Amino acid sequence: MFSLGSEAAVDVTILNIAGRVVRQLAATQISPSGVNRLHWDGRSSRGTKVPAGLYLVELSARHEDGRQTRRISPVSLNR
Repeated sequence: MFSLGSEAAVDVTILNIAGRVVRQLAATQISPSGVNRLHWDGRSSRGTKVPAGLYLVELSARHEDGRQTRRISPVSLNR
């Protein structure tokens, strides 16, 4: 779940704790202002289940006026 102050093109990537890409959930997805939700099914970009553990969610948002925002948040995957 993430919140935007205005509509933006959003990229959301799941990274392992070493910073390697596990899966890209959104690529230049236009998201409206307000609360938005994306679901990760715990699978890699190859479709295999990833091990339980700590992962990072990287969100980048590019607004029409040129502003950019980037956030990285930890997420724990339990199996």
